[in-house]
Amino acid sequence: MTDTDTDTDFAGRLRLALGSRTIVGVAKAARIDRTSLHRLLRGEGKRGPHLDTVRVLARVCGVSFDWLAGVE
Repeated sequence: MTDTDTDTDFAGRLRLALGSRTIVGVAKAARIDRTSLHRLLRGEGKRGPHLDTVRVLARVCGVSFDWLAGVE
């Protein structure tokens, strides 16, 4: 994965946003299943994540919704 991929790919931005946080800790704080978080981190699924999920993950990780969603 290149730096450009990380900047443009939701999974890459989410990995950056997680930083040193654990998947279990973020999943708990965001109230989402850790398996779902693993899938988001692997970029699985034909569609992107629900906007509500992006909003919650952005808040938990301390990043802007726009950046995490890829519109910034």
